[in-house]
Amino acid sequence: MPATYRMEKLRREHHRASFSSGDAELDRWFHQYAYQNMKRGVSVVYVLIDTIQPLEVSGFYTLSAATI
Repeated sequence: MPATYRMEKLRREHHRASFSSGDAELDRWFHQYAYQNMKRGVSVVYVLIDTIQPLEVSGFYTLSAATI
Protein backbone atom coordinates (compact mmCIF):
# COMPACT_ATOMS: atom_id res chain seq x y z
CA MET A 1 0.00 0.00 0.00
CA PRO A 2 1.51 3.36 -1.00
CA ALA A 3 2.09 6.00 1.61
CA THR A 4 -0.41 8.82 1.77
CA TYR A 5 0.83 12.23 2.82
CA ARG A 6 -1.01 15.28 4.09
CA MET A 7 -0.20 18.71 5.47
CA GLU A 8 -1.38 19.77 8.91
CA LYS A 9 -0.51 22.38 11.50
CA LEU A 10 2.37 21.48 13.77
CA ARG A 11 1.24 20.01 17.08
CA ARG A 12 3.17 19.38 20.27
CA GLU A 13 2.89 15.60 19.63
CA HIS A 14 4.77 15.68 16.31
CA HIS A 15 8.27 14.21 16.49
CA ARG A 16 10.30 17.32 15.71
CA ALA A 17 13.59 16.03 17.12
CA SER A 18 13.87 13.21 14.59
CA PHE A 19 13.38 15.48 11.56
CA SER A 20 16.45 16.36 9.49
CA SER A 21 16.47 18.59 6.43
CA GLY A 22 20.23 18.44 5.96
CA ASP A 23 20.64 22.08 7.03
CA ALA A 24 21.80 22.28 10.66
CA GLU A 25 20.52 25.82 11.32
CA LEU A 26 17.13 25.16 9.79
CA ASP A 27 16.83 21.92 11.78
CA ARG A 28 17.79 23.70 15.00
CA TRP A 29 15.08 26.33 14.42
CA PHE A 30 12.48 23.65 13.70
CA HIS A 31 13.45 21.52 16.72
CA GLN A 32 13.67 24.38 19.22
CA TYR A 33 11.57 27.31 18.04
CA ALA A 34 8.86 26.29 15.55
CA TYR A 35 6.29 25.26 18.13
CA GLN A 36 7.16 28.16 20.46
CA ASN A 37 6.69 30.66 17.63
CA MET A 38 3.26 29.21 16.89
CA LYS A 39 2.22 29.51 20.53
CA ARG A 40 3.31 33.18 20.51
CA GLY A 41 1.47 33.89 17.26
CA VAL A 42 4.69 34.77 15.43
CA SER A 43 4.24 32.15 12.70
CA VAL A 44 2.23 29.15 11.60
CA VAL A 45 4.11 25.94 10.83
CA TYR A 46 2.67 23.22 8.63
CA VAL A 47 4.18 19.74 8.57
CA LEU A 48 4.04 17.02 5.95
CA ILE A 49 3.14 13.73 7.56
CA ASP A 50 2.65 10.18 6.35
CA THR A 51 -0.78 8.94 7.42
CA ILE A 52 0.77 5.57 8.30
CA GLN A 53 3.10 7.26 10.83
CA PRO A 54 1.16 10.44 11.63
CA LEU A 55 3.61 11.83 14.20
CA GLU A 56 6.73 11.55 12.02
CA VAL A 57 7.55 14.79 10.19
CA SER A 58 8.63 14.40 6.54
CA GLY A 59 8.84 18.11 5.76
CA PHE A 60 7.54 21.52 6.82
CA TYR A 61 6.95 25.10 5.79
CA THR A 62 6.34 28.22 7.81
CA LEU A 63 4.19 31.26 7.19
CA SER A 64 5.03 34.48 8.97
CA ALA A 65 4.03 38.10 8.53
CA ALA A 66 6.76 40.45 9.64
CA THR A 67 8.03 43.93 8.97
CA ILE A 68 11.53 45.26 9.24
